[in-house]
Amino acid sequence: MASKISCFANMLTVLILISLKKCDGLPTFYIYEWPDNITDVYPDENITLSNGPRGHGFNSIYKHNFKWNHGFGELFSSEIGIFNSFQFALFKQIYYILQKHPQRTFNKEEASAFFVPYDVGFNGMICKETGRETSRVWLGCDKSPYALSLLKKEFEIQQSFSREFLWGNDHFLIFDLSNAHYLNEQCFNFLSYCGNCSVFGIESLLYPTPYYNYMNETNNKISWRWQGIPFPGNIHWNERIDKNKLPWTVGRWNKSTLSCFIGSSAVYNKRSVKIRKEILRHCSLAGPEDCRPNGEIVDRIKFFLTGDSLLVYANSTFCFQPPGDAETRKGFFDALLVGCIPVVFTPDAFSRVYGWHVTPEEGRNISVYIPFDIWTRRDNIIDILKAIPKEEVLAKQRAIEQIAPRLQYSYPPESAKVWTPPFKDALQVLLDKLFDRIDNFKRTKIVPLEDRPNVRSFFDAIY
Repeated sequence: MASKISCFANMLTVLILISLKKCDGLPTFYIYEWPDNITDVYPDENITLSNGPRGHGFNSIYKHNFKWNHGFGELFSSEIGIFNSFQFALFKQIYYILQKHPQRTFNKEEASAFFVPYDVGFNGMICKETGRETSRVWLGCDKSPYALSLLKKEFEIQQSFSREFLWGNDHFLIFDLSNAHYLNEQCFNFLSYCGNCSVFGIESLLYPTPYYNYMNETNNKISWRWQGIPFPGNIHWNERIDKNKLPWTVGRWNKSTLSCFIGSSAVYNKRSVKIRKEILRHCSLAGPEDCRPNGEIVDRIKFFLTGDSLLVYANSTFCFQPPGDAETRKGFFDALLVGCIPVVFTPDAFSRVYGWHVTPEEGRNISVYIPFDIWTRRDNIIDILKAIPKEEVLAKQRAIEQIAPRLQYSYPPESAKVWTPPFKDALQVLLDKLFDRIDNFKRTKIVPLEDRPNVRSFFDAIY
């Protein structure tokens, strides 16, 4: 009798959960079930990652650490939430979260959105078979033709059951790189076919790129659905994190240094080189308590930042975040997630690139803007920071504390089949905005102006 009651109770629980899921009214997404050789284009563990023909890229000292923990990287501290996250592991992280997300559905016919599980960005940069960067010998996007054939089949299937086929306007994919670098014709063919898809990358199309030029020349249009979303920072919420000492909380760290700069002057953009050299010069003139210059630092190899380096951000009040080859950098998020105030040199770049996650007002509240021409002025950049009132510094730190949770991707536990963090994180912001975009298009059949890219370069506008 007891077993029957227990069985009935279990069945009742399941029915209640199903009922709740159906009644919550939230839109759902479907993940295409494609083969592993499409959904995972990362080199295998037995393949050595090496510097590519361009003289930069991966360093073999890190091997495959960036793949660990489903792309979140090597774990330094679960209590603090520090991972060694690779800046181009965006797809791998988001794909893992989506698989456990409560808004995922396994029924195509009830889905409002469709996720395309192909990492065209990474496949265009690194060869899965050799571990090397793209070159004249290897063209890149070698999985793209197969992925394209699968996508075409999915569109045909969707047309058969959908009363209103949206030609990709309800599809989305993740693009690991910034501004469509490394792409060739095979990559373009895939992105062109999915031209109406929402493409989420670590930066948005702020200025013309190879992808923009290709789409404009061949299709007489561009993808106006390219949206910038946060870089994978080194901080991720997880269930073992110390909830009483969150890394972005005011007072969590001993801010023993006024400012720091993690980076170097070795970038391609000449104007960025000038800014970075001037920052390093000003830091070298200051005492160690006023500025810690980590210019050509030992423990950062190209795209990697170790946990120790992250603590440099954590223990500094201000973190210099100059432009590099693009207007923004991963350091924005590494700094913010440990409560360090970014010092920026391009007005409103943060909110312009990541408009879904940060409003212009929020972008100004969490940062300090210093005009780009610091090297032509007599003002010492360290003295400028020293002159900021303590009340203003505290206000910016509190603003960071409020916004930081939605600038990071929470790490779901291995054991959970369905999981959601206790607050809205970067992925949830993405999904909410995506569903709004799809719903608006269904109602109006118009792409809003704010969804169309600003193709005028900030560099052109400012310099």
